[in-house]
Amino acid sequence: MPARGCTTHFGLNEDLWKNSLVKYIYMNILPGMNTPHPTPAELLRQIANIDRMEPGKLCVLRQGKEGAYYNHQYREDGRAHSVYVPRDQAETVRRNTENYGTFQALVAQYAGEVVAATRAERRDGKKKRLRVSSRPKTGNSRG
Repeated sequence: MPARGCTTHFGLNEDLWKNSLVKYIYMNILPGMNTPHPTPAELLRQIANIDRMEPGKLCVLRQGKEGAYYNHQYREDGRAHSVYVPRDQAETVRRNTENYGTFQALVAQYAGEVVAATRAERRDGKKKRLRVSSRPKTGNSRG
């Protein structure tokens, strides 16, 4: 019985998948190793440059005489969906799902940078402290 589900890397042949992985590493991982953390504003610029994205993954349903048959698997509103993808749209769907993953990673990095800055400000006492009133509040009091 053949294996079911998504069995290939992005629905691409092995050489193309390896080339995509190498390109991703050179463009996204290695530059970050030699430079300081991007600022939140830089992260927001990178996020804004993503103009197409889709959650999920591109999978090969099976191999046919003319080539692979693809589907796009994703979750929406708590439900799993699987949609057939014509061969001529497979690369676009793969790129869009890759963009979604990049978007998620950038948003997580942005949140981490903002949280770290917020905690540092609080720790260093740069924010004004909230004044606590010494008088007891009543139901009619607005202050």
